Amino acid sequence: MYVNTLAFKPLYNYLKQHDMEHIGDKVLQSAGVAAEQLGSHIENCQKDSFYQAYQLAMELTGDDLLGLHIGEWLHPSNMGLLGYAMCNCATIKDALYLVLSSNNHGYGNDSVHFSLSFIDGLIKMTLDCKDDIQQIRPWIEFTTAGWKSHYHHLTNFNFRNQPLFSEVSFPFSARGKEAEYQRVLGCPVRFNQKETYITGSPAIFAQEIYTADSNSLSLFMEQLGIKRDKSQLEDEIQTLIKKTLPQTLTLEQVAKTFNFSASTLKRRLSDSGTSYNKLSLELKTEMAKQMLRNKTLSINEISYYLGYSKPSAFFRAFKNTSGMTPAQFRNK
Repeated sequence: MYVNTLAFKPLYNYLKQHDMEHIGDKVLQSAGVAAEQLGSHIENCQKDSFYQAYQLAMELTGDDLLGLHIGEWLHPSNMGLLGYAMCNCATIKDALYLVLSSNNHGYGNDSVHFSLSFIDGLIKMTLDCKDDIQQIRPWIEFTTAGWKSHYHHLTNFNFRNQPLFSEVSFPFSARGKEAEYQRVLGCPVRFNQKETYITGSPAIFAQEIYTADSNSLSLFMEQLGIKRDKSQLEDEIQTLIKKTLPQTLTLEQVAKTFNFSASTLKRRLSDSGTSYNKLSLELKTEMAKQMLRNKTLSINEISYYLGYSKPSAFFRAFKNTSGMTPAQFRNK
């Protein structure tokens, strides 16, 4: 099994910045990696060599929580192309989903896989650890603390005095004082649990990234080999529209649901080359096509279900987007 040499970059840069470059050189040498390889997405080394090098770094620095402290210090740029792509996402949630869609390629190490879920009104990020827990422990601690550091860098430290995580859970016992984990992570930390996870408020994850740039994001995603499909926000807006039909939501109502002002939501969608009306019309047209194939439903019933005030409004909207009337589509 291999890790990408990019995984060494945060470790080496941390040691270098803290006047321990000589230790960094020994660590790289032990793994057979050269410093000039650290920015590469195509150079690999044995996974065991990577974790042995991490262990050597902890021994030479005398820091048993080195992974946690590197994560605390971490800047997104130390994650290579993925980090630069994160800096250009629109929101923290978008950056999270970008990491998920990358299948951890951008981190250079597949020892940990991320998944997101919603539990009791909180976002839960689960870290699925596929290798020996004790061996990859520094990477788990690094990854967990790294997300907190990413958040503050991406939001320009505007929320540094607000708690980010609600709780962090680790599948191992504390190495050193539990208070140090709590200081770094800023929340209660549970040890010897069945899984590794982080929980936090959806409102926090909806925060905008101050360096967001759609064009730059597309460039970095192309370099990472990640196809940029419809944004997570667009998907969630269409899901909300679908759930509330036949009620027709206003832009202001949708914006409030996602903790945005109407002007912010309008700008976000415009930056992605779309609008709320366009998303609504696209969704309703696609739903109409599916429903028109069911000939037990009358066109008037379909019109009502999709939230149109009268059938004639449905006819006009459908013809404008599909080039034919609902009846013509049904009979083709």
